[in-house]
Amino acid sequence: MKLPIFKKKNEKPLPILKKENIQFMSSAMSEKQAIDYLGKQMLSSGYIEEKYIQGMHQRDESLSVFVGNYLAIPHGEFEYKEAIIQSGIAVLVFEEAILWHGQPVHFVCALAGKGDEHMKILSNIATIFSDEDEVLQLLRTGSVDKVYHAFNSGGLS
Repeated sequence: MKLPIFKKKNEKPLPILKKENIQFMSSAMSEKQAIDYLGKQMLSSGYIEEKYIQGMHQRDESLSVFVGNYLAIPHGEFEYKEAIIQSGIAVLVFEEAILWHGQPVHFVCALAGKGDEHMKILSNIATIFSDEDEVLQLLRTGSVDKVYHAFNSGGLS
């Protein structure tokens, strides 16, 4: 399943994931720094208003956004939904795992989804990250193109 491209009437479509929003990182950072970094990417890409970043922090503080298989998915609390301009994601890939509330994470995927688009995007991400061996294989590629392809094809094959 390809990531959808959402648009409003008479607007040029904005892709859910842009290649420039996939970054491989060689140095570690904290959970808060990762959320800030991805939030700024999403802001500059036109997906969110700045206050959505605060919502991502609040969500992670109230309930960790670590989901397993080396993945954390920061996203805003419900009351910050109005700060989403258009659905989008941004991805950080850490060669060396960072600790996210004590759990090893190689992939941090910030998510802003309007309405039911949120669940469609989450479903796609769940498919990609369902097999730990394939997740580690994707990490070892070190390739933005491979990560982009995985997200846009709904899997690693």
